[in-house]
Amino acid sequence: PLGGSALLWAHRREIEEHEEQFTSVYGFLFRGFEFGGIAKFWEVAVIMPRKVVLALIGALLTRVNVFVQALVGLYFLFAMLLIHVRWRPYVNEVLDRIESFSLFTSMSTIFFGIFLLVNDTVLDGGERLRTAVTAIIVMMQVAMLLVLLGAFLTIVLPQQSRKLRARLGGSQDKVSTQTSTTDTLRAQPSSAGSRAPGVVTPGQVDTQGA
Repeated sequence: PLGGSALLWAHRREIEEHEEQFTSVYGFLFRGFEFGGIAKFWEVAVIMPRKVVLALIGALLTRVNVFVQALVGLYFLFAMLLIHVRWRPYVNEVLDRIESFSLFTSMSTIFFGIFLLVNDTVLDGGERLRTAVTAIIVMMQVAMLLVLLGAFLTIVLPQQSRKLRARLGGSQDKVSTQTSTTDTLRAQPSSAGSRAPGVVTPGQVDTQGA
């Protein structure tokens, strides 16, 4: 994350000016984000560090206490959600909403997962509560999958279809251009071999002389 942030910061002018050579190599780090403020650094300055911090929470705090681990993860995701809502970095508004719902789903999973860690003696109807909480978690995960599927069908698939049609159209234009060029080249020898009116060939001179 630090290396990527430093790289984008050093070339921020090329990003803002859509410099083709830099974009073709490093465009995967900022393509799809706004170019104003911190948004163009979002992938390396927010998303990557967020994954690193969550991995550290999962690896280091397990030895301390699982409840502490869940609470720290919950508050961290809540802070990430606030940051995302504040900046809304994506060019496409639908992607901003999907990211917000994804963070909310992760928070809800941790929150309801805490109930699964509580001893049955603490809560009344522990088994029924566990079943209900598990059902809620599963439904939220299914809802997230449906949202991603809807985004794929309405955003990604149409974009790829347009790109494919554009490529096929360009290929057809090239084929038609090559075909017309070939036909032109084939027609040139016959045109060159045809005689103009009034031109007498050597054979005709001999025949006339005879």
